[in-house]
Amino acid sequence: MRNGESQWVALKPDRRTVIAAGASLAVVRRDAERKGAKQPILIRLPKRILSFVGPAPFRRV
Repeated sequence: MRNGESQWVALKPDRRTVIAAGASLAVVRRDAERKGAKQPILIRLPKRILSFVGPAPFRRV
């Protein structure tokens, strides 16, 4: 996936295994069902992936 493109992904219930991926929700759902997934988890990946480390630790003065 290139930066600036969004993508749909179908996952198994373990939420770690990718069953299918593509630009269209309909195509991803169809591909997942063809691979035997009865209720895949469908998510849309963002157009831009931003890194986030977390907030700075709170310091009491």
